[in-house]
Amino acid sequence: MQDRYVGDIGDYAKYGLLRALSKGKKLGVAWYLYQGGDGRFIHCLDEPDVWKELSPNLFVGLKSIIDDWKNNPGPRSVRTIQQMELLPVGTKFTAKPLDTSLAPATDRENWRRQWFKRVKDDLKDCEIVFADPDKGLVNDNKFKWSGKNHGWQHMPLCEAIALSDSGRPTVIYHHNRREGNHKEEIQHWIKKFPKRTYAFRCRRGTSRTFFVTNSCDETAKALKEFVGCWHTAESKRGFKSHQLSQLFGPDGKLIKPEQ
Repeated sequence: MQDRYVGDIGDYAKYGLLRALSKGKKLGVAWYLYQGGDGRFIHCLDEPDVWKELSPNLFVGLKSIIDDWKNNPGPRSVRTIQQMELLPVGTKFTAKPLDTSLAPATDRENWRRQWFKRVKDDLKDCEIVFADPDKGLVNDNKFKWSGKNHGWQHMPLCEAIALSDSGRPTVIYHHNRREGNHKEEIQHWIKKFPKRTYAFRCRRGTSRTFFVTNSCDETAKALKEFVGCWHTAESKRGFKSHQLSQLFGPDGKLIKPEQ
């Protein structure tokens, strides 16, 4: 996650999804906070007739953040999301930055492992957890524990599995490759997670996928309903059926969400 993306189309999808899945559950959020400039895809907040119905309170809250930012340009911050309670009351946040300058140059791998241990400890009592790595998932053998070349923008698979191993629903953000077959990429990751993992590929702005592991019947139903509402908004925007965001089931196949 980067502060710069607060209020963009991906943010709207992200928080809307979490609000839908966490009803009646204590939500925990691991920001995986990495620093950067400002996100560009904020046009959805100028289209209330299209997007507002999906999550009215969230829409109004995010729009107020962006309107304030337009009037007083400066850094946007996830702290605003926490302060405005755009996620359910009682949500637990863990947000120590992933900053290599905070870690001893000769011991960055241990620093990163201890950072993740604190994340797990902070969120241990949560009933559903969301992890928001800036660039998404990477296989363990390709993860750069040193943090060099922006390696800490990714989340190694071992951390994603560790957050899921309690059996609670866990939502993992993944930034799809700019090139290649996204369907095969999504199917690859579904196979790595526990059974009953769904994947919501949001295609607006840039392609991003939210993996939802340990999905009980209640969670799966809420996910399908949310994606159905998202499709309704996309259709209002003029996107054709083959351009809509996608929902993949635990078998890796595309499924039709509930309308």
